Amino acid sequence: MNLDHLRSGIMRCLMEAGVRREAVDEVVLAGASNNIPAVRSVLLEFFQRQTFRCSVDPANLIDESSMKCMDIVSNALNIPVVGLQCFNLGIYSL
Repeated sequence: MNLDHLRSGIMRCLMEAGVRREAVDEVVLAGASNNIPAVRSVLLEFFQRQTFRCSVDPANLIDESSMKCMDIVSNALNIPVVGLQCFNLGIYSL
């Protein structure tokens, strides 16, 4: 992983959202990449004053969020989901 891409991605995200770095109150870690020390180092370097929150295992946060989203959409559209399996490459619905 090129850490310069990570830095530029963070800056682009903030810029497109119209948010200054100082306006971020806390950072929620999501995804298995957060277990890589160099990635955490870049995040800590970039967001020095913000609180890092990882009350849920970062590797499972995306899966859990995807399942909650699927539940909301299936209820809103009245489409039953009888089986749901999360993979690292996406969601597979039966």
